[in-house]
Amino acid sequence: MKERYYKFEIYNKKYRFRLFTDTYSPIYPNKMLLDENIAKKIDEKQEVSLEKDQALVDLLRSIFSSQRVAHIIRMMVLEMADDDKKQTKTTSLVTKPTQF
Repeated sequence: MKERYYKFEIYNKKYRFRLFTDTYSPIYPNKMLLDENIAKKIDEKQEVSLEKDQALVDLLRSIFSSQRVAHIIRMMVLEMADDDKKQTKTTSLVTKPTQF
């Protein structure tokens, strides 16, 4: 059977961040290539060979609960909130009636 390649990214309107790529085949081992900084934070090699389903589950749990991923999500959410505030301010200035 053919290998399939997947990428897992978090993104918003301005930024795109790839957490990992996964090389999947129905027969183990499968491989994951982690973002370098995520790999460091979870004390893992950047290229990981997975032999069992539980190894995949454990690795995904480590990735998604890492401080690095939490930081990335937090920064993207804050940026979106800032953009929303800027749009609201700009809109309110543009649509605010003026007295003569």
